[in-house]
Amino acid sequence: MKTMIELIVYGVVSGLFGLVICGLCIRWNRRRAALIAGAILFGGPIAAYLYVALHEDLAASNFEADVAYVKELCAKHGGEKIYKTVDNVEGVFQMKARNPDPEGQWRDQYGMVDPWGMAQGDRHSPAFLSTRGRGYWFFEQQPGYGKPEGPPYRRNYLSPTGQLRRDTHPGADFKDDPALTTKTIEVTKLRSRYGYYIEDLSTKEMRSRWIAGGRIKVIDLQTKEVLAEQVGYFRAMGSASKMKWAGIHGTAHFCPHGRSLDQFLMDVLKPVDTSPTNEQLSSLKGE
Repeated sequence: MKTMIELIVYGVVSGLFGLVICGLCIRWNRRRAALIAGAILFGGPIAAYLYVALHEDLAASNFEADVAYVKELCAKHGGEKIYKTVDNVEGVFQMKARNPDPEGQWRDQYGMVDPWGMAQGDRHSPAFLSTRGRGYWFFEQQPGYGKPEGPPYRRNYLSPTGQLRRDTHPGADFKDDPALTTKTIEVTKLRSRYGYYIEDLSTKEMRSRWIAGGRIKVIDLQTKEVLAEQVGYFRAMGSASKMKWAGIHGTAHFCPHGRSLDQFLMDVLKPVDTSPTNEQLSSLKGE
């Protein structure tokens, strides 16, 4: 739509300019110059319109073919398998560090780190903490993207900003409680029993079509057992969007439908459903 408006403006300006130039050329008896100017200034917008229209038709055709391919990948390889669930999980470990500056890679077709994982909701910043409802008490991470794997690790944890009123209301949730905030510290030992990581399944051919895929694995860190895994794919907006790798969740070109990372994790590693006491929250900042 924006391109068509720009073409209309270009056509109007070019046409007005053409009238002036052609009129002057005819007045000065420069008929050849008038013909050339008319062909450029009046024919230019028409040629530009035809080019844009053909380009958009081709892009739309390619997009439809790519969506069909994503549906095929989803049907053949997509889906989730939950082998075991765990109750009363206090925290989880993000086993693979995310790129802390994904904004600089949204337009990088081949260099974007794990596009599907980013579209699923995996982030560099703390996630899944229960300051606003269901979630974990802490979230541990590797030291950082591009750095040697820990220790020390980063632990993002819930911390009281004052006296917690919930102490007299066991089982109350955290929603809209102004007494909770999140803090980050470095620790040499993980408190998490369980972790997850995302593998990028994108091939060069897939990326050339703005298609990406990935696999989430949920791991028991003690036994190395795989508790669950999920595989999915999506076709990003690509050239049709300023943020090239931006995906549209829950549409025909994104699978699994309606299953973000946090939903999947919390179905496998079910968060503890009781409120922590002040003492329990204070223990999160220790080893």
